[in-house]
Amino acid sequence: MSKEKALKRINEYLAKQEPQKVELGLVDDLEKKESLIKEASGIRDQFLTDFNSAKRQLRALESVSKEIKIYLKLVDKIKQSFKELGIDVPKKVFTIESNFNQAVKDAERYKKFKL
Repeated sequence: MSKEKALKRINEYLAKQEPQKVELGLVDDLEKKESLIKEASGIRDQFLTDFNSAKRQLRALESVSKEIKIYLKLVDKIKQSFKELGIDVPKKVFTIESNFNQAVKDAERYKKFKL
């Protein structure tokens, strides 16, 4: 066999071998990507858990907000009763009223999130 034929066969063999190396490299890359996919799946699962929890909390907040509005009416009646009796309304009543109003405002703000 001539030198040229031998070199040609070696080059042909090497040409066939390179794609195999590339393919093995691709398998390694895919294995790395697979771990990223598993991580993304875990993040997605946690997001869905948090999302569902937020939906439940918003529904609970709406319910509490409705109750607070009932209590605000009661606070108004209490303030009116104090005024009718000619007694100064205690600061505690105003503090409670302020806290209730803030809770209702917060609930209204969070209700804007449509989940």
